[in-house]
Amino acid sequence: MFFFHGLDGDTPNEFHERLTRAYETSSLTPDKQHGRFVWISQKLRGEGITASPESVRKWFAGLTRPRGDTMAALAKVIGVSEQWLEHGDAEGAASVQDASFDDVYEHMKEHAPQNIVQLDDFLIDFENPSDLLSDDLVERSRETRENALAAYMVSARLLFAGIEHRHAKSRILFESGNKAREIAVVLMHKVANRGGAWVARLPEARSGFEPYTSSFDLLMFILPQGGNEPAIFVVRGSAAAKLGQPNQVVTILESGNSDEPQITLSVGDKQVPVDPIKDLSLLTRIGG
Repeated sequence: MFFFHGLDGDTPNEFHERLTRAYETSSLTPDKQHGRFVWISQKLRGEGITASPESVRKWFAGLTRPRGDTMAALAKVIGVSEQWLEHGDAEGAASVQDASFDDVYEHMKEHAPQNIVQLDDFLIDFENPSDLLSDDLVERSRETRENALAAYMVSARLLFAGIEHRHAKSRILFESGNKAREIAVVLMHKVANRGGAWVARLPEARSGFEPYTSSFDLLMFILPQGGNEPAIFVVRGSAAAKLGQPNQVVTILESGNSDEPQITLSVGDKQVPVDPIKDLSLLTRIGG
């Protein structure tokens, strides 16, 4: 499973710097820095590699570095490519990232739309307070509850697509075979009297979805259609740097081709138009 959010930009020259950056940005590692030497030592043991916490400490300090099978196992447990971790080969890392994304994306595209009729077994009922995400939602607006429902519809679609998923740091981690990607979900709202504009806000913490304050691999826009069958757009994670702010507002204007909407991001006081292909690398509609 390879995770590259937060690894873009200049690649550190030294191994221990790459190790530190990978540990701090990977969705596979604990949130807290405390205990990282023991955590890695235990994870490596599960891969058949013996490395004491003291050995791991020396890796982070730049005193020594692992070799061979140990390097490969270390890259696996923190979720980066062995080539990038050992040599700082950004090109090699990118090729692994693309392959991992493509595998999951193609699987979603092929299977998800076929299974929409089977969603009921997994959906929460926003009319029934006992089925809501948390007690906080009982007093929330109908719109908030519908948003929570829309996010669960995405999870249900992917369950039926044969992709195991679990929550990781308030996002969703999707696994397919030995590949995995982490995505963030952004819920969309139709804007009245604005020519078909949609506005998205990153989910509120009180609704059960914490604001996204760091980068992620994929971004999924959900455009509810009558609250029952949302259209889904997936964007490669290069958009994370522009969307990593709590309460960030995103406007999507419907164009003549519904598969290529116009996107405007609010950056500070400016409204910045975004080219879905050039600036976000990929924007594709799935199902809906």
